Amino acid sequence: MKDDIEFRNNKPHVIYGNLVVDSLSTLTIDEGCQLCFHKNSGLIVKNSGKLKVNGTLANPVIFRSDTYVNFSPLLDTIPGMWNGIWLKSGSGSHELNYTEIRNSDVGILIDSCNAASAPNLTLYNCKIKNTISCGILASSASILAANCEISNCGGYLLALMGGNHDFRQCTFANYWQWLRKTPSIYLGNSYNGILGELHLTDLQKAYFGNCIVYGEYRQDTTRTELVVYKDENAALDFTFDHCIVVSNLYKKYPASFIECKYYADPLFRNTDHWDFQLDTLSPAMNIGLRNIINFSPLNITSDINGMSRVSDSGPDLGAYERTE
Repeated sequence: MKDDIEFRNNKPHVIYGNLVVDSLSTLTIDEGCQLCFHKNSGLIVKNSGKLKVNGTLANPVIFRSDTYVNFSPLLDTIPGMWNGIWLKSGSGSHELNYTEIRNSDVGILIDSCNAASAPNLTLYNCKIKNTISCGILASSASILAANCEISNCGGYLLALMGGNHDFRQCTFANYWQWLRKTPSIYLGNSYNGILGELHLTDLQKAYFGNCIVYGEYRQDTTRTELVVYKDENAALDFTFDHCIVVSNLYKKYPASFIECKYYADPLFRNTDHWDFQLDTLSPAMNIGLRNIINFSPLNITSDINGMSRVSDSGPDLGAYERTE
């Protein structure tokens, strides 16, 4: 696809093969659009290309498999039905608002975009779920994410290899129904090239504020949903600020964990039905830090469903404010 183009919400957009946003081009997707990808198809944004998704609370944009329109809605729950989104090296300033990405091989792969002061990728009120491998895989990128749910992936929900990142009021919940061999979040300052060579890349910042990081592994303090790889020849800086996190790395990196709860079950409503809102007695209720909201680059005074976070004694952790 060359030159700027806009997808309008007039019908499902069924895609065979790769939809490619060429260099210096912008793909804008209007609210309410459904992009339905055939098997082995995906979205690729090339160097200097840009993706702008304008979903709203009432009319989100959905990236999904074409089985939803061509075959049976039951197949819409099977992971790995299309490739996913690849934001290639040199692309940037991508913005996804009220967007849902589901049932792909990988949710978003953002590849070697310079970690500049402005985010390469902004995710606002988004959901990425039910992927075969990673929800988000990022190398040397800059991601700003708020009010997002990343859930049920066969690999990492989030893998950050270098870069500069800010995640606030996000729910990372991994109840993958098949065998899972990785924790939910990976933080590192290097990655392997296509020939297996090691590339060092500073993890300048990985900030998580008022977030939940939880999964289904056995209930003891030997399990973890967070792994950190630090090469001493590159920088690595990460912070979990007022979070629930399944990890004992606070013993090794005490300065990186601020007022967190460890191994506390957040009591999601119904993990079998992928409902990661908070249940009545959730320990995540009202324990968030208000300043994490006040100083957020994005407005998160309301949650992903539009419910106020500032009308009671304190914000709840994660993407969802507890409601009756």
